[in-house]
Amino acid sequence: VTTTTCPEVTVTVPVTVTVPVTVTTTNPPKPTTTPPKPTTTPPKPSPTCLAGYRGKGNGKGPDGACCSHSDDCKDTCVKGICRDRCLTGYEGKKNGKGPNGACCSHSNDCKDTCVKGICGVHP
Repeated sequence: VTTTTCPEVTVTVPVTVTVPVTVTTTNPPKPTTTPPKPTTTPPKPSPTCLAGYRGKGNGKGPDGACCSHSDDCKDTCVKGICRDRCLTGYEGKKNGKGPNGACCSHSNDCKDTCVKGICGVHP
């Protein structure tokens, strides 16, 4: 039997150790707040409209009566006031092209003048 002696050998073996970690916070998260939703209110009629027709829905409101919907008027409700029927598409344009009978918010919407929301009606 032959005995042989080997020189000492050093072997490096990487070792990974997993250790569970618990983290505790001392500042709890701040609660989030939701901004309040804006409330919507129906448009207020002009103080010069004729009272007694708003919200009735009976179709009897004359030109100049207060209204919340066209059902309150004989014709149509424009910005809280009953109006005789008018041609749409000119109101607020301020280009001076609105013919007689067109809806208007200013005389600049009309070829002539704007009275009570209708072009060409003279006071």
